[in-house]
Amino acid sequence: MNGNTEFYYRLGQVREEDAPEAVDRFRLENAEKDHPDRGGDVAIYAAILNETGSHYRAVGKYDESANAFSTLLAVLKRHFGENSVDYATALGNLAGTHRLMREQEKALDLLRQAREILANHDAPQLMASMYNYEAGAHLDMGRVEPALECLRQARELLLPVPGAEMEMATTLANISAVLD
Repeated sequence: MNGNTEFYYRLGQVREEDAPEAVDRFRLENAEKDHPDRGGDVAIYAAILNETGSHYRAVGKYDESANAFSTLLAVLKRHFGENSVDYATALGNLAGTHRLMREQEKALDLLRQAREILANHDAPQLMASMYNYEAGAHLDMGRVEPALECLRQARELLLPVPGAEMEMATTLANISAVLD
């Protein structure tokens, strides 16, 4: 089991305890241990920051979520550059937080940045996800036509991709919801 897999396995075990404070403590302890400036594993540290940002977003602590994702972006930029798939994914995650903060223009900007990066990688499913997220931000602002265009782009990207049934189902469900 590699370090990242082991981290998620242990995190799953802690979550099974159904004690939110234990999960927080686990993330904090591992963040200290795996901080790259202390010789820790960058991939595990990035996973911890991503989990932290996602957790805070899920419980409505949007400022804390944005801070965790911003720190993640800084770590990824420093260690892998701004043109990595991981960096684009983190931009999308930060965009999701800004969307919930009702900062749709900021979310759209982050999603556009993510798509620009992904255009240089073979990641059609991830690119389609960004288009789906972008469609949601447009809909939040009452912009139906740009939302539909994003969803059409997502669908076109996914058509030739074997194994993308779940992503296609999400995209088609989103199109259906917009057209209802």
